[in-house]
Amino acid sequence: MSSVVRVGEAFEASVWRVVVLDVRESCCIQGPEGGIYRQAPKGKKVVLVGVRVENRGVDPSQHGNPFGSGLGQFARPKLITNTGNEYLDLGLKVCEDGRLQYCIYDPYTQRFVKCILDDYLEEVRTPDTEFLSKVIKCREIFCWHLSPGAKGEGDLLYVIPENELPMKLVTTYYPPLHKPSIIFEVMLK
Repeated sequence: MSSVVRVGEAFEASVWRVVVLDVRESCCIQGPEGGIYRQAPKGKKVVLVGVRVENRGVDPSQHGNPFGSGLGQFARPKLITNTGNEYLDLGLKVCEDGRLQYCIYDPYTQRFVKCILDDYLEEVRTPDTEFLSKVIKCREIFCWHLSPGAKGEGDLLYVIPENELPMKLVTTYYPPLHKPSIIFEVMLK
């Protein structure tokens, strides 16, 4: 079973309601709340996909992480480009000192496995005027653990070749046992 929506339209499964708000592209970003400036390596660009998630459940036991590939969850969204290439987002991890870092999310272990933002995006300590004119601000990612009635929003971050165009976001919802999974496609262009 599959469902296709566009940016601004909701897709729903069980207690979850998800809307892709927007898609922004640049070679330069600034972290949430005036954070560090980052730049994609030569030949790459950053794609930020704004997402809002709502837990419409009423039972206190209906809380949790909407993305995680378990029963009652969506798989991590894949970005598919005009070339057919697929990319996983870099997820946020809260470090022991309270800083937020982007990490690769491993859907098999359902854990953030390695802080790799520096492997993908270079820190820019003294941005010049040209750099600042290209910067897009990265909104803090929504809370991964949403209680019934709660909403959260923020950006999913992808690093892709600069000559590719983001075309769609794809995720699969895994319902409780004995029900078919649902593939959701969000057309970005």
